Amino acid sequence: MNDQQSTLEKIAASQGFKAFMKKLAIFAGIVTVVGLVMKLCGMQESEMLLVTGMSTLALVAFFCSWIPCPYEGFRGVWAFTMKVTGISLAVTLLGLLFLIMHWPGANLMLIVGISLLILDIPVLIWLYRLIKNHKNEHPEKDE
Repeated sequence: MNDQQSTLEKIAASQGFKAFMKKLAIFAGIVTVVGLVMKLCGMQESEMLLVTGMSTLALVAFFCSWIPCPYEGFRGVWAFTMKVTGISLAVTLLGLLFLIMHWPGANLMLIVGISLLILDIPVLIWLYRLIKNHKNEHPEKDE
């Protein structure tokens, strides 16, 4: 690995981290859905499940933004784009949690998070196409 990588990037590059984050996201999604159903039924315990599930999903989105790019020529734009995406997803998820729980600050978080996501979508599409074209031109260099 590269000496310029931060400790968080080194951890995020491991296969164990990716597998753990995938399982954690699935578990947190299930907890969130159960909490939402319970909230619709008017049960008091739903708040604990919603806070746990949505907070965990926000943490997963944030930490997954540190996964490094597997393609050498795209590391700079990848790192910036993934960090913006991860942070904006985390802010949007927390904004939704605040909105569902009727806590103050939800509107601001949703405006910031969704605005960043809307600005980030064209960059993600461009980056995806760039990497796809690179893979088609250099199939022997794929990992």
